Amino acid sequence: MTIIGQNDGQNSGSAMAYRRISGSLTEVDITLNFGASVARSEIHVYTIEGAKNDTPYDAHFPAGGGGGSRSATLDIPAGGGAIAVAYDGGSGSWTNATEDFQLDESSCASHMTDTLLSSYVIGCGSSVRTIGAASWR
Repeated sequence: MTIIGQNDGQNSGSAMAYRRISGSLTEVDITLNFGASVARSEIHVYTIEGAKNDTPYDAHFPAGGGGGSRSATLDIPAGGGAIAVAYDGGSGSWTNATEDFQLDESSCASHMTDTLLSSYVIGCGSSVRTIGAASWR
């Protein structure tokens, strides 16, 4: 897997990675290895079908911190989309993206577009400690 970006917040951290899979896939095992003891961990998995490129078009993983509203700014290509993740986003709401999943302490959202979106801001408010986003075409 290739790590796109990662950041740390107060007692938290998040990362986004991708892997190109060719052929038909109906099942996959995902293994996470941590270098230290972890109190809680959540993972979200997306499938991107029909992407023109393997690598992300753009990504932004700003510095995290204590709970608050956070945002990631990135370019989303015409005919592409973005995926965003926020840690401790359970009590927050997304701006400029639609929430897809919400677990106990993390949330994921996505946005698709037909036109180029430059410096597009995806946000999640309330008690967010980390946020990150990546776009593909």
